[in-house]
Amino acid sequence: MSTAEREILLSTELKTLTLVQLLQMWGLDVAGVLRDRVKVVRHSDDNQGVREKYRRSLKWLEEYQQYQSKPVFDNCEMIVSTVGTAGTQAKFVGVYHKLAKAKRGEPEYPQLAPDDPLLALQSEIYYHLVRDTRFDGLRDRLVIEWGKAGQAWHQWLPEQDKPVIQVFPPGFVKGFTNYMDFWLMFSELRDIVNSSSANSVWRDTLSAVGGVYLILDAKKGDQYVGSASGITGIFGRWSDYVSAGSYGHGGNERLKPIAAARREHDLQFTVLNILPLANKQAILDNECVWKEKLGTRAFGLNPN
Repeated sequence: MSTAEREILLSTELKTLTLVQLLQMWGLDVAGVLRDRVKVVRHSDDNQGVREKYRRSLKWLEEYQQYQSKPVFDNCEMIVSTVGTAGTQAKFVGVYHKLAKAKRGEPEYPQLAPDDPLLALQSEIYYHLVRDTRFDGLRDRLVIEWGKAGQAWHQWLPEQDKPVIQVFPPGFVKGFTNYMDFWLMFSELRDIVNSSSANSVWRDTLSAVGGVYLILDAKKGDQYVGSASGITGIFGRWSDYVSAGSYGHGGNERLKPIAAARREHDLQFTVLNILPLANKQAILDNECVWKEKLGTRAFGLNPN
């Protein structure tokens, strides 16, 4: 079945679709040769900041699930990985094959995890997991209902199958709620701009207003205050940061070293206030006020 055919089938059968059925559509024989050898997991440990760290880095989550304190993946060959979201729902991350296992102290046990060294130091077992790229197109698009057993973070498929709640369009990044309660990592902004049709609520809502925004270097804490007063609004201005000629810096001199060091993934975008596009002077005045409030001229990334 082609990708286009699967997408059509999703749109017509979503109301009755389960996780196992969907994975079978993508070529995974959960109910056949892999029966009783596939686990579905829901990562939602708030103490580890799983959701926020995953937003910043898929690689971190992949390392995180490889290091375990108990032999939870001993008897399975494959893992369907998800991240907990609102209530008892979960968002699909990927399908992973288990290639090997090593205990702490054995030569095959990695002593450090590149993105989080503490994972290796605080765990007892390492599972070498490799992502099956056939399912990458479903990442962050597929939402399932985990059910009442929220504490059981790893379960067997197909016995504990999960209903599919929603499958967002290809290229969808995340939902928009309102102007003042979100922040976007650069990778999220890039994907929203590059797939604006699938993220039309972001495009249309942010294009309708001007205002003042903040860019935070989440790694070093430096801040940049900017404004959007052009006819394409905040969305148009933020699109400049994704365009080829100013990728990661949008033409801002003090952001250029960050982009040159390929640290644009550390940048976090948020809105400070919104104003009508017709009132350009008010937008510029508010930009100056925010620069003073946050001290971004003296201590941040604003040159003037």
